[in-house]
Amino acid sequence: MIVSLYACNSVQDKKPHNVLVIHSFNKNDSWVEDLNKGIKEAFDDKNLDTQVKEYYLSTELRTEEAKQNEINKLLDSYSSKPLDLIIVADDDCFSSFFATEHPLTHSKPVIFAGIDYVISELIEKHNHGNITGITNEPNFRQTYRLAVQLFGKINSIQIIAEDSYAGRAAINDAKTHLITIPNTVIKEDSLHQDGWEPLELESNDSIYIFVKNINKINGRQLIESMTYQPHSFCIMAKWSDFYSDLPHMGTAPFLMVNNEGFGDGRIGGYMAENYEVGYEAGIMAAKILTGTPVASIPVKAIELKPIFNWQQLQRWNIPIDKLPANSIILNMPMGIRYSNLIIYVLVFSGLFIVFVTVSLIYILNKEKKDKKLAQNLLLNKREELEVTMKSIRESVISIDNNKQIFAMNQAALDSLGLKKDIHEYIGTDIFSVFNITLRGNENYLTDIFNSLDKNYLSYQLEKGATIVTSENQSHLIEGTVSSLLTMDNYTGWIISFKDITDEFIKKELHTLAMGDAHVYAWRYNGKKDVFVFEEVFFRETGVYDNGKHTIHSDVFEGMIHPEDYGNWNKQIKHILDRKSDKLTIQIRIYINNKYEWWSFNVTYINNPALSTSFTLFGLCMSIQTFKETEENLRIAKDKAEESDKLKSIFLSNMSHEIRTPLNAIVGFSNLLTSDDNFSAEEKSIFVTTINEKCEILLTLINDILDLSRIESGLPFNPEVCNLTLIIEETLASEKTILSPYVALKKNLPKEPVFINADSLRLRQLIRNLINNSFKFTHDGFIEVGCILSKNKNLIFYVEDSGLGISLKEQKKIFERFYKTDNFSQGGGLGLSICKVIVERMGGEISVQSVHGEGSKFTVVLPYSSVIEASYENE
Repeated sequence: MIVSLYACNSVQDKKPHNVLVIHSFNKNDSWVEDLNKGIKEAFDDKNLDTQVKEYYLSTELRTEEAKQNEINKLLDSYSSKPLDLIIVADDDCFSSFFATEHPLTHSKPVIFAGIDYVISELIEKHNHGNITGITNEPNFRQTYRLAVQLFGKINSIQIIAEDSYAGRAAINDAKTHLITIPNTVIKEDSLHQDGWEPLELESNDSIYIFVKNINKINGRQLIESMTYQPHSFCIMAKWSDFYSDLPHMGTAPFLMVNNEGFGDGRIGGYMAENYEVGYEAGIMAAKILTGTPVASIPVKAIELKPIFNWQQLQRWNIPIDKLPANSIILNMPMGIRYSNLIIYVLVFSGLFIVFVTVSLIYILNKEKKDKKLAQNLLLNKREELEVTMKSIRESVISIDNNKQIFAMNQAALDSLGLKKDIHEYIGTDIFSVFNITLRGNENYLTDIFNSLDKNYLSYQLEKGATIVTSENQSHLIEGTVSSLLTMDNYTGWIISFKDITDEFIKKELHTLAMGDAHVYAWRYNGKKDVFVFEEVFFRETGVYDNGKHTIHSDVFEGMIHPEDYGNWNKQIKHILDRKSDKLTIQIRIYINNKYEWWSFNVTYINNPALSTSFTLFGLCMSIQTFKETEENLRIAKDKAEESDKLKSIFLSNMSHEIRTPLNAIVGFSNLLTSDDNFSAEEKSIFVTTINEKCEILLTLINDILDLSRIESGLPFNPEVCNLTLIIEETLASEKTILSPYVALKKNLPKEPVFINADSLRLRQLIRNLINNSFKFTHDGFIEVGCILSKNKNLIFYVEDSGLGISLKEQKKIFERFYKTDNFSQGGGLGLSICKVIVERMGGEISVQSVHGEGSKFTVVLPYSSVIEASYENE
């Protein structure tokens, strides 16, 4: 029953779960922080809202009686505070906690964590179906094998443990493990105030296990036994802050069997990671807090990992290659840990610098050679230059220092669209014929001339350079502007260019087509039965790349949607049977954790020299966007057809709605003008009926006109309105059409609610919603309310117990011309008008309804529209 209550409470209670973590050691111990971190991150990963309280017992400074008193005092403090679960960390706290026999030790779920020496009798005695936990039991035999691996033959093992509950348990475990080693002799003694005598080794062929039961008063005597002897090592089976300096003070190597006190001078050993212990305890706690019975969660043993301290490895000259595989080395300098990587980076950097240097030298020499050649060419006579220019297909224009043309070829004349003969432009200022600009910079060509005079012999026109003629015709060009030298003196410039407008457009279109469409080349390797794709395919799609850019055919076929797999095989067989030389296959493949539509263009090479006659290859591209657009177009088409259908229904309804009152008006008008003798009462009824029918016609026409005006962007005229008063006036004016079997309820604030809105449209909105409920509610109630939400939004609602609206119809009721009942009165525009008005006011309108039970229409307006009553008072 207790376990069942735990599960029930954890499911129903939505408040944060209160967890108490009791530690044996101090808050400043590093391993305690790691354990706390593991617990909290486990709760975060499970999205569990918890309030974790840590308590540090500091057992090293307390007697057993003091520890139990402190725990009792702590647990008593929770008699009036909520507590859902207790986590007990480390051995000292574990034994003292249950020794208190406090009611909370068996009435609350308890998880023990980081327990090295679990005493089964203790758990069985105190377990009321509420205890489970994590153990990291030391393996002394494994530690012995590690010592042999590190130091060679071992003759002597010093095991140190204090005379406490956990210490005695540690000694028992050590003796149980190590006695199984062949030729092992275990000798146990204690240190007393009258001194300690060394024990004589009886045989060199035996392994002596020395167990030291010590107390804190005579601990100093133990230091004398820590003097290093060949083929020996020490183990501190139960860590204590009091003895944490022993590894530093002695000269014998210490190996570890648990994680407490890491970094105190011990080399390392097989132990559990504190973060992992805390995380596993947190996962257990999360299961219990979310309803899993404690009794169904077994005690879990954490895997022990080889963990070592770099400084101690150096101290004892232990090479890394002697350590077990997958060892974790802490405190290793970055330079040593990543030495190979640093060497690779330095070598690569050196090679890169050499490559860059050689490349720059090559480019520099080539540039010098090109400049020297250009200088030699510029020394030719102008007549020779003109002959040369005529043979050049690119446009070439020579200019002197005064920026006047002295030579040009026919290609330049054609490119610039000049109509006169070439000789008529000789001696003409260049800027009266054309100019070269760059992204709106009209001084671009002048800047080039100035830079060539000072620094360069040649200048490459930048991308986007545009030539503009005197007739304001512009073209994209590429080319160079070079200096003319005569006897080492600048005598002018040569401009060579070509029109690249068409080429640029084609290139951009090609880039857009390939880039935006994400087209990738692929081929099939029949020998290896793999598909080979471009590297960019893997990078952009996220498909796993094995480094060879290949996907095995079995894997690729597994990516194909099951419904498309048959079509893929059929089409591939079709082309392999030579029934077609190329085809396009559209399939869905699993990419980015979902299926996407792709188009594969497939063709083949028929080459008898190949081991297989057919080699498939082609292009593929994602057509997901196209498919989605196609689907959206289909939906839009369906909506258009639905809208057209609704419009037809609307016109039919309007025909009926207008014809019916018109027939009544004409009929009763004829009766009034006939010669038949009617009483005054009958004539009054006729007139009243005619007026009612006129009102109905006027309402229909006004709805159509209102919707048209609002959708056409007719401006609203905001003013300060008393929303409470408007609601009450509307209810009073519309109450006459209310069924006598319907109870009208109001839920309005005591103080008036003011809103900044167009009062005419606000009244229309409220009237339409209220009339809509009146129309479909024949018995039960109608409630109209207005409240201010916590986030200061204004909420107006109309709720009724009428006919209700089906879920399918709820998605359409705000559409124009839509009516849930085609035979009901009205044109199906009322709710459409409401939706448009609310959206124009910056709000939202929604409906909640159950067919046959009633509906609730809610309008939410932003806080900016609300004006406090105090504003009105001011």
